[in-house]
Amino acid sequence: MQVDIESDGRILAAYLHRAQKPQNTQGNTVLVAAFGTPVGTNIFDRGHLDSELAERLSNATNSNCISVSLSGVGNSGGTFSLSNWTNDLVRVVEYAMKEELGSRVVLVGYELAAISVVMAAIASGSVAGVASIDPALYIFEEDFDPESYIKLLEGFKVNVKATTAASFHAEIASIDTFEEVKMLGDKPWMIIVAQERTESNLRVSRELVASAQRAELHRIIAAGDGLRADPRVMAIFMGWYDREF
Repeated sequence: MQVDIESDGRILAAYLHRAQKPQNTQGNTVLVAAFGTPVGTNIFDRGHLDSELAERLSNATNSNCISVSLSGVGNSGGTFSLSNWTNDLVRVVEYAMKEELGSRVVLVGYELAAISVVMAAIASGSVAGVASIDPALYIFEEDFDPESYIKLLEGFKVNVKATTAASFHAEIASIDTFEEVKMLGDKPWMIIVAQERTESNLRVSRELVASAQRAELHRIIAAGDGLRADPRVMAIFMGWYDREF
């Protein structure tokens, strides 16, 4: 079902899919997932994508699942920024706990949101683990062009009115990736990387995994955007989820 979640004055469009075989939520895990930025021809169908993701994850894990469009994306209010996205995810976690959907949360993020879920996991004590699928680690490369990326988001109908190249670059620069992942502590973190991504993206992924206490890296041959519907992603995720939770 569709739900609206408040995040610092912004209303986020989200979908909640409840477990088909309900259990006592005490000790159960609730999933919170975010695709992040739109891709290709699916940009005008955000609601369907979020609903489908929530249903797929919920049915696979027999867990309650919320899939959310983050600030500035789809029918969600607000404007895009990394800090907004992190705060959004923290608020969704709080919503899940308030509604007693489970006693702990696992975050799942794709592409740029794959970075935001890590930041939210650090900020929230209710998060028990995090999965980053095709993380957009290229934003930390020296030749990354924030202005071009913002224009790309604008073309995808993301609300970027309050975001400048300078502010986006400043947000990226404020993230010390290797120190941040250490703050995950013993929370399990799983990364899936598309082999077609840059060698730098893969190298940084390996280095981040080495910096974290409980992280594992999986690499599959696939085009980056294709990971959103790749059945191998679900298989890898389920193997990790079953081991850890």
